[in-house]
Amino acid sequence: MYELIILSLLMRGPIHGYLISKIINDIIGPVAKVSHGWLYPRLAKLQEEDLIVAAVEAKEKQQGQRQLRTYEITEAGRKRFHQLMMDTTSNPGEYPKYFWQKACFFEYVHPSERLHLIDHLLFRIFLLLHHPQNYHRQHQQWRQRKRRVIRQCRR
Repeated sequence: MYELIILSLLMRGPIHGYLISKIINDIIGPVAKVSHGWLYPRLAKLQEEDLIVAAVEAKEKQQGQRQLRTYEITEAGRKRFHQLMMDTTSNPGEYPKYFWQKACFFEYVHPSERLHLIDHLLFRIFLLLHHPQNYHRQHQQWRQRKRRVIRQCRR
């Protein structure tokens, strides 16, 4: 989810890491907070994957001793953003929450793709309303798979 939010923000144009942190905290609300110690390693990882690039601002624009970095999305980052936007299979139990994150950035996908995402959400809601036991069973199976993967990664 955070990767999508970061790439989505950069789709609008280059911004500072501090502003990325502030916007993410505004989005996720008072329940959780993103610290700079959490954000900057993620930004570095996105740089390593060539999804974003960082530019250090000129000394005249800097305030104090800190180097201000402006982050910008690359073409590979735009492709990854599109892939994340169109993904309807990851995190099935959390999909409605992810959908609302995606809806904020619909302007960057084709109208037919927007309709596909909306149709998928409506279908999930239909399943939940008319077949709640199947929906909850699928959600439980997904959570069990997720736990298995996490356990394997820890080994």
